[in-house]
Amino acid sequence: MTFKTKEITLKEIVNDKLEFLIPVYQRPYVWDEIEINKLLEDLEHNFKNNIEKKTNTNYFVGNTYVVKSHNPKTENLFEVIDGQQRFTTFWLISFCFKKIGINSDLSNYLEIVYDKSRKDIRFDFDIRKEVYEYLKGLLDGSSDRRFQDVSNFEFLKNIAAGIETIEGFLKSKANEINLLEFGNYIFNNVKFIFNEAPEKTDLNALFVALGTSGIQLQQSDILKARLLDKISDKNERIKYAKIWEAC
Repeated sequence: MTFKTKEITLKEIVNDKLEFLIPVYQRPYVWDEIEINKLLEDLEHNFKNNIEKKTNTNYFVGNTYVVKSHNPKTENLFEVIDGQQRFTTFWLISFCFKKIGINSDLSNYLEIVYDKSRKDIRFDFDIRKEVYEYLKGLLDGSSDRRFQDVSNFEFLKNIAAGIETIEGFLKSKANEINLLEFGNYIFNNVKFIFNEAPEKTDLNALFVALGTSGIQLQQSDILKARLLDKISDKNERIKYAKIWEAC
């Protein structure tokens, strides 16, 4: 049983029509202002360095772990074992470029286009459907009264704060860098190490192993994964994951 490992850019994610499912054992989006600004500052530094030195170096954001989902409705759906925070942050960055009117290639990362009549956002969630509905509403401009005060939704407040942070950063750089070219740089030069787990991998065990080997997980995340691993029926796992999140 071996992992398939390759380098992959946001552009390649779009071209290969990859979409991602966030499984029940994953925690909510938790990146804060410091982490987001650090990423944006690093990206800006590398972008400027490429222009100054006339190079085309890439920016690596580390390992991600996924496993292919056997969903009959779609061919390239992957469950995210590790990488949710980064994949989501780049979705938020892409959205903010679009929101402030910068029509860069990053916009392609927001949605997966199945055919001329059907498209959807690139993420879905086993639980926390409110996150899917919130992100989709942001993208298509629909308003849902439930989300007028995101502080009422534990899963959404960090996403909303992240959008505010990213938008503020981009607007502050409008007179310093070419934002269109910056967006295209992120789309073409940001690289993930994309590790695809073998089909019969014990995903909960792998999640726990990653969590105890340096990846920043709460002990409660690991406990949750171990408990859910005892439930074989997927619908039951989703039910108890929702109870866990509520508690």
